[in-house]
Parts: sequence; C-alpha cells; structure tokens
Amino acid sequence: MQEISFWGRYQKLLMTGLVVVLLLFIGGSIIVVREQMQIPQGQICGEITMPAGGLMGYAVAYQGGTARQVEQCFIQAYRHCQNASMLVTWMETDTGSHETLTIEPQNGQCRLISSSQPYGVVVQQAQTTTYTCQGLTLTTDALIVKQCGNGDETIPRTESCGTVYHGNEAGHNMQAEDCFVQNKLQCYPADLFFDTGSSTPASRFEIDGTCKIFQAAEINFNSPKVPCTGMIQQKDGLHFQGCGANGEILVPVNP
Repeated sequence: MQEISFWGRYQKLLMTGLVVVLLLFIGGSIIVVREQMQIPQGQICGEITMPAGGLMGYAVAYQGGTARQVEQCFIQAYRHCQNASMLVTWMETDTGSHETLTIEPQNGQCRLISSSQPYGVVVQQAQTTTYTCQGLTLTTDALIVKQCGNGDETIPRTESCGTVYHGNEAGHNMQAEDCFVQNKLQCYPADLFFDTGSSTPASRFEIDGTCKIFQAAEINFNSPKVPCTGMIQQKDGLHFQGCGANGEILVPVNP
C-alpha cells in the first residue's frame, strides 16, 4: 500500500510540475506579444504617405498637417529623446505597408522602434513585424532610419504641395501655392505642379534641400531641370524669376 501511495503522489507531483512549466511558458509568450503590440506611442506627430513605395521621391500628408510638420515634430522629439510616433504608409499599386516609427526613452537611452504591417488584396492574415532600429539620420533630402530590419530605410523628405489647375475646387490652388512658399521659407524640399490644361506641357517646380528653386518642362522626374533665380508670391499667383530661357513664369492662383 505504501508503494502504490508513493507512485501516486509522484505522478501527481510530476503532472503538477508540467502544468506549471506550461503555464509559465504560455504566460511568458503572452508577455512578449503584449510588449510587441503595445509599444507606447507618446505624442502622435501625424501620418505621411510614400507613393510608389517611395520611388517617386516625395511624401504626401493627406490629413493632419503637412509632411514637413509631421517630420519636424518627429525629428524634434528624437533630438530630445521624447516619446513620440510617426506613421508612414508605403503605398504601392494595390499593396503596401503601414509602418509606425516610435521613439521610446528607456533606461537613459533613446530607442527607435519600427512596427510594420502589410496590406493589400493579396495579403492574408497580415502579421506585424517589429524591429529595434539603430538611429535616425537627417540629410538634405531624406530621413534615414539606420539598421532597421533588413538594413537602412530611406524616407524622402520632399513634400508634394499638389497641382495648380483651372479645374480645382475653390481654394485648392491657393493652398498648394502657400504650401510651396512656406517650404521655401524653411528651405524644406518640395514640389509644385502647374497644369495649363492646354497643349503646353505641364511644369514642375522644385525646392531642393539647399533652398534652390528649379523648373522642369515635364512632370517626369528625370526631365532636365532649369534653375530659377527667385520666386515672389503676389495676389495673382507665384512669379518664378530667371528660369533659364523662359525668364519669368507665372503660376496663377486662378488659371
């Protein structure tokens, strides 16, 4: 009877130990998942979109301020190691990804975390991928997120201010021109398109990271660029001065 009692108690202890180990393992997994999914975002600086997965070389802010404001908010937070986040949508034709970049002060250091999730008609059961990046570098035309997952990630800084066109809704052309002027005042890279609505090729005006202004006769980003000597905003629109053989070019607020 004593031998049977001993093995009975032994089996119970063994099963109890296995259950405890299993619960600890499951509990640990839950904690890890919670850490990945519940990264404190702090101040939300806003959202920017990268058309064509960033290959177009410019960013668009569809809501909540301009791309320049979103970027400047995030850079300022990073320089002071303040908890903040920026949303980046990498938009392809029918797929893409939503990425959240988060600054998280931790133990006297500044962590930069990238949390990304794909989207699209062919994406099923999309999983969130989280990486701890190695830093953030600011250049004249890009934000570079260092060693994030598979390598460095380049976020173009150029902001698309939109297109000036006679068919736009009231106020749209003024808003686009104001965006371009404000970026010029802060030497922030920007693009502005002017569609004449006629057989004349559309024009693209550009501010680079050194505050210089250029004009191209085509929307194609590979077209030759002509430097302009200046720009003046007046009631009738933007006057681009000294643009090569074209001289002064008026982009009217009411084409």
